Amino acid sequence: MWRRRPDAKWRLAPQMLESRLGEQRAVLDRAALLVKPRGRLVYVTCSVLDQENGAQIRAFAGRHADFSVEKPAEAANALGERAYLFRRAALISKEGLLMTPRRTDTDGLFVGVLRRIA
Repeated sequence: MWRRRPDAKWRLAPQMLESRLGEQRAVLDRAALLVKPRGRLVYVTCSVLDQENGAQIRAFAGRHADFSVEKPAEAANALGERAYLFRRAALISKEGLLMTPRRTDTDGLFVGVLRRIA
């Protein structure tokens, strides 16, 4: 979003980020209740901040022992023939895929995939 509205980053205050983190945590925890055994929970943000991305995935995994974090590179397989190029452009961590404006010409997105173990 900052790419289209660069002024927005200057209006972000620490208390706004803390509020958003709480909302994201609550949404993840509620969504977890709806995932069937061996089902997936896909977490997507329009953010490049680790607090909203990898840190949320790590915290969720710590709260929910019945979920595992899927290998993020495998999520790119859904792109078929474009998966190779995408994996080269996206930043891949243990928690997910991060797409940045510079590397993927997007607004900045994060995708993490969690799977209910049983």
